[in-house]
Amino acid sequence: RGTAWRRYELAAVLRADMRAAKRKSSREVEKEQGRREMRDTRCRSRGSDRVRARYAGESAAGIRLSMESRSATSESAADSVELLPQSPFTRRISSTPMPRAHREYYRALVTDAVVTAVDDLGSGTSSFRSNLLSISLQLPELNPALDVYDRRVLLSFVWDIIMALAAPEMSSADSIRKPITVRILTQSATMFGGLPLSVAGLQKTLAADLAASAPGWEAAGQPDLSKRIRLGTLGDSASTAKDDDVFIMLCPTNATSAPVISEIMTCVNEHVNNRPVLVINGRLDDVPSHSGVMQTRGRQARIDFMKSLNCIACIELLYKPGTWFPVRGAVFRMYPGPWLLYLRRETIRDAGEKITALEDRLVEEAFLPAWTGPSRPTSAEIRDAFDELRFREKREKIARGEESTMFSLPQDARRVLMIAGVATVALLCWTLIAPFVFQSS
Repeated sequence: RGTAWRRYELAAVLRADMRAAKRKSSREVEKEQGRREMRDTRCRSRGSDRVRARYAGESAAGIRLSMESRSATSESAADSVELLPQSPFTRRISSTPMPRAHREYYRALVTDAVVTAVDDLGSGTSSFRSNLLSISLQLPELNPALDVYDRRVLLSFVWDIIMALAAPEMSSADSIRKPITVRILTQSATMFGGLPLSVAGLQKTLAADLAASAPGWEAAGQPDLSKRIRLGTLGDSASTAKDDDVFIMLCPTNATSAPVISEIMTCVNEHVNNRPVLVINGRLDDVPSHSGVMQTRGRQARIDFMKSLNCIACIELLYKPGTWFPVRGAVFRMYPGPWLLYLRRETIRDAGEKITALEDRLVEEAFLPAWTGPSRPTSAEIRDAFDELRFREKREKIARGEESTMFSLPQDARRVLMIAGVATVALLCWTLIAPFVFQSS
């Protein structure tokens, strides 16, 4: 009886200790959450540089003044990074987070393409179908369909474009371009009844960036720059002015029962006139909803509007259908260059090689040129280009004696030949057996 009682007392003491530890841990968690909320509130109330570094992913001085990072052209950026042979891509393009030097290289490419397109559109020397320009950047950190999507990376691209247009003397020392007024239009949750997660908060973030940058611009002798960079809301007629030179629509996204493409079409037709419009990472495909929203009515007008967009910068990774891994290839275009299609290849290194750095992996990647054209390749053109490149590689391997002839055909062709062979054998067997079957019956 005494032993059982001591065991009961010991169990009670252990339970009491566990409850006290649990209460203590919960109080510590609540205190830590309170401290975090106070820090965030303090940062937001000050509009400090910490908020800018948090949302734009750079130092506050680099975001505010934008002199050093935006003074380098795409050629100097390409010299500072290692590009894969025969391609404009960096190593480990699908890795996250992307190295800062690689990110700056792609930002310089996109900024140069945008500035060239806007200048050509203003001078009338371009071959664009309309004044509507678009950018499609689908790197892993810029793809809203992936869980590694990062708005800070997107905003670093956007601020580079804005500064190159509104303050060319700050982005390039030898620039002779005239600064222009830029209007950034984003979606508002109050107007569209809620926003997708990839778009929510962009308007507030841009407003915080603009407010925190104004003192730095005044100190740098650019007090009018905050007046040349303006924010607005899609669908609000008061958000546009007659002296706006370029309109940037940031990530317009159709949602269920909240189509944004109709607001874009109204803004372009009634307020923009012939001024350049730049759509960055727009997701304007129809999202079927109830009550006939984004269905048959007006579909042809929406399709025609999307066809009128002129893509001037495109970096899209191609994946296996239905998955986000592995990367099969990439579509690339930077104005005024042509559209390029690349097939991704992986080669296994020798296991005996010594690895001296983290970047030296056992797998080496390469992007091989597969197609070039004046317009974006379709799905059929991508498939045919990849099959042709694989078939050409196999023929070269056969010529070098590295592979036998029986595997020289593409996989689809081998499958068709196998099915045709089986059907031929079945037909032959039926031809031989059928007379005896009918004779016996």
